[in-house]
Amino acid sequence: MDTLQSFNDEEDYRAEVFNFGGLKPDFAINNRNDDIIDWTDVHTDGKGNVKSMPLLRSKLCFGRIEYLVRHGHPEQKPVNKGPYQGTKETKCNRCPAKTKEGCHKLVAERIARNPNINLAYNKWLEAGKKADNDPNPQSRAHKRYNRFDGPIFGELWDNVLDAISDHGPFTNSNDDAVRDEIYAKRERKRVAAAKKKREVRRVKRLECKSEQQVPPKQFSDAAWDECNKRSAQLKAARKLPKVHSRIAKLTDEGCDFTALAWYYEIMQTAMGEKTKPGSMAKWLTEETAYHCGKSYDTLKDRLRHDLKRARDIDAGKFGNIWQEFDPDADLGL
Repeated sequence: MDTLQSFNDEEDYRAEVFNFGGLKPDFAINNRNDDIIDWTDVHTDGKGNVKSMPLLRSKLCFGRIEYLVRHGHPEQKPVNKGPYQGTKETKCNRCPAKTKEGCHKLVAERIARNPNINLAYNKWLEAGKKADNDPNPQSRAHKRYNRFDGPIFGELWDNVLDAISDHGPFTNSNDDAVRDEIYAKRERKRVAAAKKKREVRRVKRLECKSEQQVPPKQFSDAAWDECNKRSAQLKAARKLPKVHSRIAKLTDEGCDFTALAWYYEIMQTAMGEKTKPGSMAKWLTEETAYHCGKSYDTLKDRLRHDLKRARDIDAGKFGNIWQEFDPDADLGL
């Protein structure tokens, strides 16, 4: 679940509330615990909305009712610590004391100032107090460690989450800074993944070239798309002012054949083969429908000129008509 939400959709916010109030919340960034925030520096409107506060990095849970109540709850199942049993530290205990104090006070303000959240929260709280007074020790222990699940507590806790969802998001001046941080981290991860994928593709192409095999489909598809693009760019370039006469005089067919010559050469190079007008003419007449009814001999003679023109355009001899071909442009780098 992605915890970065715009809150334009009520269902998005509800999903986030249930994520933070769930057993194992999913965070878009690491939930760091090293920034110290003093409550005296947190200024609210008295209704739980933060108007200003110092920057709290990498922290999406500060002041979240559902997170603090569930993951700051002191009653945790015992864990084995060697020959002894100990209490598992709550997630919220990992925060600095002052930051935790500020979070508690903000949560208390938010609960107190909203009647529906207050009512649902106190019903859940009262059920917990009643469970603590259960005369059966085993039943009492079981209920103590299941304050958010089960037939009684599960429904009451869901009611708390529903009330928070119905209220909608509280505002916090820190939110934009944290979300900017999330976007930046997400972009870094995307770039790193794209670079890794680019390298995998490069190695695969080299393997195909060393074995003189047809390049991978991704490369072939990208080259063919580029061929069509280059034909269209040539046709547009003919109409530009001061364009070279060798470009201005090209017919539509000439633009198409020049782009096809470029495509054939890029594919041959990818397979470690040399480009020859004769083999290109054979390819056009035997394997494609792009020969325009021309014979092999006619094509072989004209493709020699088309291939030279394609190379000259690629080298920039007639201006900036074609861009450098990047078979991995779809990776966004």
